[in-house]
Amino acid sequence: MIGITHFSKGSQGRDPTERVTGSIAFGALARVVWAAAKRSDEEGGCVLAIAKSNIGPDGGGFVYDLE
Repeated sequence: MIGITHFSKGSQGRDPTERVTGSIAFGALARVVWAAAKRSDEEGGCVLAIAKSNIGPDGGGFVYDLE
């Protein structure tokens, strides 16, 4: 099952699991939470990173560009 949502407004700097819209239960229940974001203008591109994982190591991800 895949659920897609966005981070809640005004939650910058908090744990990504807490930023999932609706309830902390949605982020806590999921086995893996991925986060996608734009990188700074100097770095360019976007990043898809593991924000939380119950089944493996946290961290890591991929840098990509949209064309």
